[in-house]
Amino acid sequence: MWKENRYWTVTPVLTGKFGMVRDDIRYRGGDPSVVDYVPSVLFLLEKGERQVVVDTGFGEARECAEQLSLFVERKKSYEEILTEAGIDREKVEAVIFTHLHWDHAGNAGSFSNAVFYCHEKEWDRAVGYPDEYPEIWMEDLKRNNERIRLIREESEKEIFPGIRVRYAGGHTYGSQMVLVDTAQGLAVITGDVVMTEKNVRESLPVGLCVNHKECEEVLKVLAGLKPARIYPSHDFSIFEKG
Repeated sequence: MWKENRYWTVTPVLTGKFGMVRDDIRYRGGDPSVVDYVPSVLFLLEKGERQVVVDTGFGEARECAEQLSLFVERKKSYEEILTEAGIDREKVEAVIFTHLHWDHAGNAGSFSNAVFYCHEKEWDRAVGYPDEYPEIWMEDLKRNNERIRLIREESEKEIFPGIRVRYAGGHTYGSQMVLVDTAQGLAVITGDVVMTEKNVRESLPVGLCVNHKECEEVLKVLAGLKPARIYPSHDFSIFEKG
């Protein structure tokens, strides 16, 4: 019997960088005097002609820098970055958000035909606590809220054959990971519940979180899943591997 191919490819796309980010944000118990720049990443999932995007990077760099008092840099326009990565903004059928922080959920309006997926807990928090999620972060999504689809499950939910989301919490109230079937095995896009490879390698939860226990649980879940590839959110090393 014919079965639909569930295998997608995963390509991380660098959309800019920002800093300085303290180590106590990336790692529980980290040294706040150790700081560095981190990448802002979009992930392109492809299967044949189909394109799905996970997270969308930060919005206009100057506005973000002024709002957050950070160095925020994008050397090319967002549109140029997408084009060079082979992303057709009109063809992208879905955008899956790991969470709705400024560096993961900007530029939603760039994807005019996409359906947006995020966890219900994340959306409710973002709408209900504007001090935590300022309007400048949310204006694109709110403007296009008729295209938002809320994930309510607190386990796993399949979005498309070969693409699932798994509730994580921890970093934010509604953080979720994206699980992707690839020809090489399972790939996991973690969002900010895992910011660097060191978090996994040393079983070290992230420091910036709303629930310490959920951050610890994520590392146990990943160990149990035994993915072929883990894509942390803020580690330049993901661009160095095939």
